[in-house]
Amino acid sequence: MGRTGEMKSKNDVMGDAERRMKKIFFFMCFVSLLSSVAPAWVVNISDYGAYGNGTNDDTTAFNNAVNAVSAAGGGTVRLNAHQQYYLANTPTIKSNVTVEGEWVNVGHYTATTLDDLGSCLLLNPAKKLFMYSGSALKGVMVLNATVKPSVADDSGFSGTALALYGENITVENCAVMGFDIGIWGPAAYDNKDCSLRYLNFDNKNNINIVNSSTGLVMQSIHGLAWLTEGDTNHPLTIREGAAFYLQNVYNSQAINCFAIYSRNGFDIYNCSNNYFKACGIDYSRTNSNGTGWNIRGDSGNIYLLGCQAASMNTGVVVNLSSSSSNVEMRGCEIWNVKKYAVRCLNGTVNIRCSYFRGDGAIWTTLDALCSDGVNATITDVCSSFEYFRYAHYRKSGVLTESSNISANDSHLTAMFFSD
Repeated sequence: MGRTGEMKSKNDVMGDAERRMKKIFFFMCFVSLLSSVAPAWVVNISDYGAYGNGTNDDTTAFNNAVNAVSAAGGGTVRLNAHQQYYLANTPTIKSNVTVEGEWVNVGHYTATTLDDLGSCLLLNPAKKLFMYSGSALKGVMVLNATVKPSVADDSGFSGTALALYGENITVENCAVMGFDIGIWGPAAYDNKDCSLRYLNFDNKNNINIVNSSTGLVMQSIHGLAWLTEGDTNHPLTIREGAAFYLQNVYNSQAINCFAIYSRNGFDIYNCSNNYFKACGIDYSRTNSNGTGWNIRGDSGNIYLLGCQAASMNTGVVVNLSSSSSNVEMRGCEIWNVKKYAVRCLNGTVNIRCSYFRGDGAIWTTLDALCSDGVNATITDVCSSFEYFRYAHYRKSGVLTESSNISANDSHLTAMFFSD
Protein backbone atom coordinates (compact mmCIF):
# COMPACT_ATOMS: atom_id res chain seq x y z
CA MET A 1 0.00 0.00 0.00
CA GLY A 2 1.22 3.53 -0.68
CA ARG A 3 0.84 6.51 1.63
CA THR A 4 -2.58 7.22 0.25
CA GLY A 5 -3.63 3.64 0.75
CA GLU A 6 -3.17 2.84 -2.91
CA MET A 7 -1.69 -0.47 -3.99
CA LYS A 8 1.85 -0.15 -5.47
CA SER A 9 2.26 -1.38 -8.98
CA LYS A 10 4.52 -4.28 -9.85
CA ASN A 11 6.99 -1.84 -11.47
CA ASP A 12 7.16 0.28 -8.31
CA VAL A 13 7.98 -2.76 -6.20
CA MET A 14 10.69 -3.87 -8.62
CA GLY A 15 12.14 -0.34 -8.66
CA ASP A 16 12.38 -0.24 -4.85
CA ALA A 17 14.15 -3.60 -4.82
CA GLU A 18 16.61 -2.46 -7.48
CA ARG A 19 17.44 0.69 -5.54
CA ARG A 20 18.03 -1.32 -2.35
CA MET A 21 20.35 -3.69 -4.20
CA LYS A 22 22.34 -0.75 -5.61
CA LYS A 23 22.76 0.74 -2.13
CA ILE A 24 24.01 -2.59 -0.78
CA PHE A 25 26.40 -2.96 -3.72
CA PHE A 26 27.93 0.50 -3.29
CA PHE A 27 28.20 0.01 0.48
CA MET A 28 30.12 -3.25 -0.01
CA CYS A 29 32.44 -1.54 -2.51
CA PHE A 30 33.09 1.24 0.01
CA VAL A 31 33.93 -1.28 2.75
CA SER A 32 36.25 -3.13 0.38
CA LEU A 33 38.00 0.11 -0.55
CA LEU A 34 38.54 1.03 3.09
CA SER A 35 40.09 -2.33 3.83
CA SER A 36 42.47 -2.01 0.87
CA VAL A 37 43.83 1.39 1.95
CA ALA A 38 44.22 0.76 5.65
CA PRO A 39 46.62 3.31 7.15
CA ALA A 40 50.27 2.26 7.41
CA TRP A 41 51.62 1.57 10.86
CA VAL A 42 53.90 4.02 12.65
CA VAL A 43 55.84 2.77 15.66
CA ASN A 44 58.67 4.10 17.79
CA ILE A 45 61.74 1.96 18.33
CA SER A 46 61.62 2.75 22.07
CA ASP A 47 58.39 0.75 22.32
CA TYR A 48 60.40 -2.34 21.41
CA GLY A 49 63.00 -1.94 24.12
CA ALA A 50 65.69 0.16 22.40
CA TYR A 51 68.18 1.82 24.76
CA GLY A 52 69.53 4.48 22.41
CA ASN A 53 72.59 5.04 24.60
CA GLY A 54 75.23 3.96 22.06
CA THR A 55 76.44 1.15 24.34
CA ASN A 56 73.75 -1.49 24.73
CA ASP A 57 72.97 -3.60 21.66
CA ASP A 58 69.74 -2.37 20.03
CA THR A 59 69.73 -4.83 17.12
CA THR A 60 66.89 -6.93 18.55
CA ALA A 61 64.72 -3.87 19.21
CA PHE A 62 65.46 -2.53 15.72
CA ASN A 63 64.53 -5.78 13.99
CA ASN A 64 61.46 -6.41 16.18
CA ALA A 65 60.10 -2.96 15.32
CA VAL A 66 60.72 -3.55 11.61
CA ASN A 67 59.10 -7.01 11.78
CA ALA A 68 56.00 -5.63 13.52
CA VAL A 69 55.52 -2.96 10.86
CA SER A 70 56.17 -5.46 8.07
CA ALA A 71 53.61 -7.88 9.52
CA ALA A 72 51.04 -5.07 9.54
CA GLY A 73 51.55 -4.55 5.81
CA GLY A 74 54.12 -1.74 5.93
CA GLY A 75 54.73 1.59 7.61
CA THR A 76 57.36 3.52 9.51
CA VAL A 77 59.73 2.84 12.39
CA ARG A 78 60.71 6.12 14.02
CA LEU A 79 64.04 6.78 15.73
CA ASN A 80 64.46 9.45 18.38
CA ALA A 81 66.66 12.52 18.04
CA HIS A 82 69.93 12.76 20.00
CA GLN A 83 70.02 9.01 20.53
CA GLN A 84 72.59 6.53 19.29
CA TYR A 85 71.45 3.00 18.53
CA TYR A 86 74.31 0.51 18.68
CA LEU A 87 73.75 -2.35 16.22
CA ALA A 88 76.18 -5.13 17.10
CA ASN A 89 74.46 -7.73 14.94
CA THR A 90 72.73 -7.67 11.53
CA PRO A 91 69.88 -5.14 11.14
CA THR A 92 67.36 -5.48 8.31
CA ILE A 93 64.81 -3.15 6.75
CA LYS A 94 62.14 -5.26 5.06
CA SER A 95 60.03 -4.40 2.04
CA ASN A 96 57.52 -1.56 2.46
CA VAL A 97 59.12 -0.45 5.73
CA THR A 98 60.68 2.98 6.28
CA VAL A 99 63.11 3.67 9.11
CA GLU A 100 63.04 7.40 9.74
CA GLY A 101 65.05 9.49 12.19
CA GLU A 102 65.21 13.13 13.17
CA TRP A 103 67.39 15.25 10.90
CA VAL A 104 69.40 17.32 13.38
CA ASN A 105 72.94 18.35 12.37
CA VAL A 106 73.32 15.03 10.56
CA GLY A 107 74.88 16.72 7.56
CA HIS A 108 77.79 18.33 9.35
CA TYR A 109 79.77 16.07 11.62
CA THR A 110 82.53 18.09 13.27
CA ALA A 111 81.78 17.54 16.93
CA THR A 112 83.81 15.41 19.32
CA THR A 113 80.59 13.96 20.73
CA LEU A 114 77.49 12.45 19.14
CA ASP A 115 75.09 14.12 21.54
CA ASP A 116 74.37 17.10 19.29
CA LEU A 117 73.48 14.91 16.32
CA GLY A 118 70.09 13.59 15.36
CA SER A 119 69.21 9.92 15.12
CA CYS A 120 72.37 7.86 14.80
CA LEU A 121 72.93 4.19 14.01
CA LEU A 122 76.28 2.96 15.31
CA LEU A 123 76.89 -0.03 13.07
CA ASN A 124 79.30 -2.87 13.75
CA PRO A 125 81.52 -2.75 10.61
CA ALA A 126 81.60 -6.57 10.51
CA LYS A 127 77.86 -6.43 9.74
CA LYS A 128 75.73 -4.67 7.14
CA LEU A 129 72.36 -2.98 7.26
CA PHE A 130 70.35 -4.90 4.64
CA MET A 131 67.62 -3.06 2.74
CA TYR A 132 65.08 -4.94 0.61
CA SER A 133 62.84 -3.88 -2.28
CA GLY A 134 60.54 -0.99 -1.44
CA SER A 135 62.29 -0.13 1.84
CA ALA A 136 63.58 3.30 2.86
CA LEU A 137 66.02 4.96 5.26
CA LYS A 138 65.52 8.66 5.97
CA GLY A 139 67.00 11.29 8.27
CA VAL A 140 69.60 9.04 9.88
CA MET A 141 73.36 9.10 10.41
CA VAL A 142 75.02 5.72 9.96
CA LEU A 143 78.44 5.67 11.61
CA ASN A 144 81.06 2.95 11.94
CA ALA A 145 80.86 2.06 15.63
CA THR A 146 84.65 1.67 15.86
CA VAL A 147 85.48 5.09 14.38
CA LYS A 148 85.75 8.01 16.75
CA PRO A 149 85.27 11.68 15.86
CA SER A 150 88.25 13.64 14.50
CA VAL A 151 90.14 10.74 12.95
CA ALA A 152 93.58 11.40 11.50
CA ASP A 153 92.95 9.46 8.27
CA ASP A 154 90.86 6.68 6.75
CA SER A 155 93.06 3.79 7.92
CA GLY A 156 90.38 2.70 10.40
CA PHE A 157 87.55 2.77 7.87
CA SER A 158 86.21 -0.75 7.30
CA GLY A 159 83.14 -2.75 6.37
CA THR A 160 80.07 -1.87 4.33
CA ALA A 161 77.26 0.23 5.76
CA LEU A 162 74.17 -0.25 3.57
CA ALA A 163 73.49 -3.21 1.26
CA LEU A 164 70.72 -2.68 -1.32
CA TYR A 165 69.07 -6.06 -1.92
CA GLY A 166 66.43 -5.16 -4.46
CA GLU A 167 64.70 -2.41 -6.40
CA ASN A 168 62.83 0.79 -5.58
CA ILE A 169 64.90 1.39 -2.44
CA THR A 170 65.15 4.93 -1.06
CA VAL A 171 67.96 6.46 0.99
CA GLU A 172 67.61 10.17 1.57
CA ASN A 173 68.62 12.91 4.02
CA CYS A 174 71.23 10.63 5.55
CA ALA A 175 74.94 10.63 6.33
CA VAL A 176 77.09 7.51 6.06
CA MET A 177 80.64 7.70 7.45
CA GLY A 178 83.64 5.66 8.48
CA PHE A 179 83.30 2.63 6.19
CA ASP A 180 85.20 1.08 3.34
CA ILE A 181 81.98 1.24 1.29
CA GLY A 182 79.06 3.48 2.16
CA ILE A 183 76.29 2.09 -0.08
CA TRP A 184 76.72 -1.21 -1.91
CA GLY A 185 74.46 -2.71 -4.54
CA PRO A 186 75.61 -6.29 -5.23
CA ALA A 187 75.53 -7.86 -8.68
CA ALA A 188 72.92 -10.44 -7.64
CA TYR A 189 70.22 -7.75 -7.23
CA ASP A 190 68.90 -5.30 -9.82
CA ASN A 191 68.87 -1.88 -8.15
CA LYS A 192 66.47 -0.43 -10.69
CA ASP A 193 64.43 2.61 -9.69
CA CYS A 194 66.47 3.13 -6.52
CA SER A 195 66.65 6.70 -5.24
CA LEU A 196 69.70 8.05 -3.41
CA ARG A 197 69.19 11.73 -2.54
CA TYR A 198 70.55 14.43 -0.25
CA LEU A 199 73.33 12.36 1.27
CA ASN A 200 76.65 13.16 2.91
CA PHE A 201 79.50 10.66 2.86
CA ASP A 202 82.94 10.16 4.33
CA ASN A 203 84.17 6.71 3.35
CA LYS A 204 86.97 5.23 1.29
CA ASN A 205 84.36 4.40 -1.37
CA ASN A 206 81.05 6.19 -1.02
CA ILE A 207 78.75 4.50 -3.54
CA ASN A 208 79.34 1.14 -5.21
CA ILE A 209 76.50 -0.02 -7.47
CA VAL A 210 77.16 -2.98 -9.76
CA ASN A 211 73.74 -3.76 -11.26
CA SER A 212 70.90 -1.43 -12.22
CA SER A 213 68.90 -1.97 -15.39
CA THR A 214 67.09 1.36 -15.30
CA GLY A 215 65.92 4.28 -13.22
CA LEU A 216 68.73 4.71 -10.67
CA VAL A 217 68.75 8.33 -9.46
CA MET A 218 71.54 9.92 -7.44
CA GLN A 219 70.95 13.54 -6.44
CA SER A 220 72.74 16.02 -4.18
CA ILE A 221 75.28 13.56 -2.84
CA HIS A 222 78.40 15.10 -1.32
CA GLY A 223 81.55 13.41 -0.11
CA LEU A 224 84.00 15.22 2.14
CA ALA A 225 86.43 14.42 4.94
CA TRP A 226 83.71 15.16 7.49
CA LEU A 227 85.26 12.99 10.19
CA THR A 228 88.44 15.05 10.09
CA GLU A 229 87.02 18.49 9.35
CA GLY A 230 87.21 20.96 12.19
CA ASP A 231 90.03 19.20 14.03
CA THR A 232 93.10 21.44 13.90
CA ASN A 233 95.33 18.56 15.00
CA HIS A 234 94.57 16.61 11.84
CA PRO A 235 94.67 18.42 8.49
CA LEU A 236 92.17 17.17 5.97
CA THR A 237 93.46 13.91 4.53
CA ILE A 238 92.75 11.99 1.36
CA ARG A 239 90.18 9.21 1.23
CA GLU A 240 91.60 6.35 -0.81
CA GLY A 241 89.31 4.70 -3.33
CA ALA A 242 86.62 6.03 -5.67
CA ALA A 243 83.87 8.35 -4.53
CA PHE A 244 81.41 6.80 -7.02
CA TYR A 245 81.76 3.38 -8.66
CA LEU A 246 79.12 2.29 -11.17
CA GLN A 247 79.21 -1.04 -13.03
CA ASN A 248 76.51 -2.46 -15.31
CA VAL A 249 74.32 0.56 -14.64
CA TYR A 250 71.97 1.63 -17.44
CA ASN A 251 69.53 4.47 -18.05
CA SER A 252 70.42 6.34 -14.88
CA GLN A 253 71.13 9.92 -13.87
CA ALA A 254 73.25 11.72 -11.30
CA ILE A 255 72.60 15.36 -10.41
CA ASN A 256 74.80 17.58 -8.24
CA CYS A 257 76.97 14.75 -6.96
CA PHE A 258 80.39 15.92 -5.79
CA ALA A 259 83.36 14.69 -3.78
CA ILE A 260 86.38 16.45 -2.29
CA TYR A 261 89.54 14.79 -0.96
CA SER A 262 88.83 11.46 -2.70
CA ARG A 263 91.73 9.87 -4.56
CA ASN A 264 89.47 9.11 -7.54
CA GLY A 265 86.13 10.55 -8.51
CA PHE A 266 83.80 8.62 -10.82
CA ASP A 267 84.71 5.11 -12.00
CA ILE A 268 82.21 4.10 -14.71
CA TYR A 269 82.53 0.54 -16.04
CA ASN A 270 80.26 -1.25 -18.53
CA CYS A 271 77.55 1.42 -18.29
CA SER A 272 75.41 3.10 -20.93
CA ASN A 273 72.79 5.80 -21.37
CA ASN A 274 73.81 7.57 -18.18
CA TYR A 275 73.56 11.31 -17.58
CA PHE A 276 75.75 13.19 -15.12
CA LYS A 277 74.65 16.77 -14.51
CA ALA A 278 76.72 19.27 -12.46
CA CYS A 279 78.79 16.48 -10.90
CA GLY A 280 82.48 16.60 -10.07
CA ILE A 281 85.58 15.79 -8.06
CA ASP A 282 88.18 18.04 -6.42
CA TYR A 283 91.28 16.37 -5.06
CA SER A 284 92.48 19.66 -3.52
CA ARG A 285 96.02 18.39 -3.05
CA THR A 286 99.26 18.68 -4.99
CA ASN A 287 101.05 15.67 -6.49
CA SER A 288 97.78 13.91 -7.19
CA ASN A 289 97.90 10.57 -8.97
CA GLY A 290 94.14 10.19 -9.18
CA THR A 291 91.62 10.40 -12.02
CA GLY A 292 88.52 12.55 -11.98
CA TRP A 293 86.44 10.48 -14.42
CA ASN A 294 87.48 6.97 -15.49
CA ILE A 295 85.05 5.76 -18.18
CA ARG A 296 85.92 2.31 -19.44
CA GLY A 297 84.88 -1.12 -20.64
CA ASP A 298 81.67 -1.70 -22.56
CA SER A 299 80.37 1.79 -21.83
CA GLY A 300 78.68 4.18 -24.23
CA ASN A 301 76.32 7.15 -24.41
CA ILE A 302 77.81 8.64 -21.27
CA TYR A 303 76.90 12.31 -20.95
CA LEU A 304 78.85 14.74 -18.77
CA LEU A 305 76.83 17.94 -18.65
CA GLY A 306 78.36 20.86 -16.75
CA CYS A 307 80.66 18.48 -14.88
CA GLN A 308 84.04 19.20 -13.29
CA ALA A 309 87.36 17.73 -12.23
CA ALA A 310 90.00 19.70 -10.33
CA SER A 311 93.53 19.08 -9.09
CA MET A 312 93.70 15.57 -10.50
CA ASN A 313 96.48 13.87 -12.39
CA THR A 314 94.09 13.47 -15.34
CA GLY A 315 90.64 14.96 -15.52
CA VAL A 316 88.94 12.40 -17.77
CA VAL A 317 90.24 9.04 -19.04
CA VAL A 318 88.21 7.21 -21.70
CA ASN A 319 89.05 3.62 -22.63
CA LEU A 320 86.03 1.96 -24.24
CA SER A 321 85.77 -1.57 -25.59
CA SER A 322 84.35 -0.36 -28.89
CA SER A 323 85.84 2.42 -31.00
CA SER A 324 82.30 3.47 -31.96
CA SER A 325 81.22 3.99 -28.33
CA ASN A 326 81.10 7.56 -27.15
CA VAL A 327 81.38 9.97 -24.27
CA GLU A 328 79.78 13.41 -24.63
CA MET A 329 81.10 16.42 -22.69
CA ARG A 330 79.09 19.65 -22.70
CA GLY A 331 80.02 22.77 -20.76
CA CYS A 332 82.51 20.95 -18.56
CA GLU A 333 85.41 22.44 -16.59
CA ILE A 334 88.68 20.60 -15.99
CA TRP A 335 91.32 22.63 -14.19
CA ASN A 336 94.65 22.43 -12.37
CA VAL A 337 95.42 19.02 -13.84
CA LYS A 338 98.91 17.52 -13.54
CA LYS A 339 99.08 15.65 -16.86
CA TYR A 340 96.05 15.61 -19.19
CA ALA A 341 92.65 17.25 -19.12
CA VAL A 342 91.14 14.51 -21.33
CA ARG A 343 92.94 11.36 -22.43
CA CYS A 344 91.25 8.98 -24.87
CA LEU A 345 92.73 5.49 -25.28
CA ASN A 346 89.87 3.93 -27.22
CA GLY A 347 86.46 5.13 -28.33
CA THR A 348 85.17 8.62 -29.12
CA VAL A 349 84.98 11.73 -26.95
CA ASN A 350 82.92 14.64 -28.28
CA ILE A 351 83.58 17.90 -26.44
CA ARG A 352 81.58 21.11 -26.73
CA CYS A 353 82.01 24.51 -25.09
CA SER A 354 84.22 23.38 -22.22
CA TYR A 355 87.08 24.99 -20.29
CA PHE A 356 90.46 23.38 -19.62
CA ARG A 357 93.19 24.77 -17.40
CA GLY A 358 96.50 23.15 -16.48
CA ASP A 359 98.73 23.65 -13.47
CA GLY A 360 100.42 26.97 -14.13
CA ALA A 361 103.64 25.85 -12.43
CA ILE A 362 104.24 22.97 -14.85
CA TRP A 363 102.25 24.02 -17.92
CA THR A 364 105.13 23.43 -20.34
CA THR A 365 104.83 19.67 -19.76
CA LEU A 366 101.03 19.42 -19.92
CA ASP A 367 98.68 18.57 -22.78
CA ALA A 368 94.98 19.34 -22.72
CA LEU A 369 93.39 16.80 -25.07
CA CYS A 370 95.38 13.65 -25.80
CA SER A 371 94.41 11.01 -28.35
CA ASP A 372 96.49 8.04 -27.23
CA GLY A 373 95.26 5.02 -29.17
CA VAL A 374 94.84 3.80 -32.73
CA ASN A 375 91.03 3.75 -32.33
CA ALA A 376 90.80 6.87 -30.19
CA THR A 377 88.96 9.94 -31.46
CA ILE A 378 88.50 13.34 -29.81
CA THR A 379 86.43 16.10 -31.37
CA ASP A 380 86.14 19.56 -29.87
CA VAL A 381 84.14 22.69 -30.64
CA CYS A 382 84.35 26.09 -28.96
CA SER A 383 86.44 25.20 -25.92
CA SER A 384 89.04 27.29 -24.11
CA PHE A 385 92.52 26.31 -22.94
CA GLU A 386 94.99 27.81 -20.48
CA TYR A 387 98.36 26.70 -19.12
CA PHE A 388 99.07 23.80 -21.46
CA ARG A 389 101.92 22.96 -23.78
CA TYR A 390 99.50 21.77 -26.46
CA ALA A 391 95.75 22.17 -26.64
CA HIS A 392 95.55 19.03 -28.80
CA TYR A 393 98.20 16.33 -28.64
CA ARG A 394 97.90 13.25 -30.80
CA LYS A 395 100.11 10.28 -30.05
CA SER A 396 97.93 8.17 -32.33
CA GLY A 397 94.29 8.12 -33.30
CA VAL A 398 92.31 11.17 -34.36
CA LEU A 399 91.97 14.71 -33.04
CA THR A 400 89.52 17.06 -34.68
CA GLU A 401 89.68 20.73 -33.75
CA SER A 402 87.27 23.52 -34.55
CA SER A 403 88.27 26.89 -35.92
CA ASN A 404 86.14 28.41 -33.18
CA ILE A 405 88.45 27.21 -30.40
CA SER A 406 89.84 30.01 -28.28
CA ALA A 407 92.98 29.74 -26.17
CA ASN A 408 95.35 31.80 -24.11
CA ASP A 409 98.24 31.69 -26.56
CA SER A 410 100.75 32.97 -24.01
CA HIS A 411 100.47 29.61 -22.28
CA LEU A 412 100.34 27.36 -25.34
CA THR A 413 103.27 26.54 -27.59
CA ALA A 414 100.87 25.07 -30.13
CA MET A 415 97.18 24.43 -30.63
CA PHE A 416 97.78 21.05 -32.25
CA PHE A 417 100.70 18.61 -32.15
CA SER A 418 101.14 15.10 -33.51
CA ASP A 419 103.93 12.64 -32.89
